[in-house]
Amino acid sequence: MKKISSKKIKKISSINKQIESSEENLKNLKKIVSENNSSLEEELVSEEYINRSLKTKLNNWIEIRNEKLDRKKTLDSHLKQ
Repeated sequence: MKKISSKKIKKISSINKQIESSEENLKNLKKIVSENNSSLEEELVSEEYINRSLKTKLNNWIEIRNEKLDRKKTLDSHLKQ
């Protein structure tokens, strides 16, 4: 039986950190845009896109991890029989 690879766990953790950073950037950019009413909206939209993309990527990795866990549970139950 294979364990969930530490690479997958590290990848999920890394994406989570990137999302946190992206959300902090979004918060700061929104504040700057609202205070200055500047033309930073393009940068804001870009950061929102990055954030959505990272969240999608994270969900995909979590789904892969969960499928692996489900297969392991199924295999374990068959082996116990």
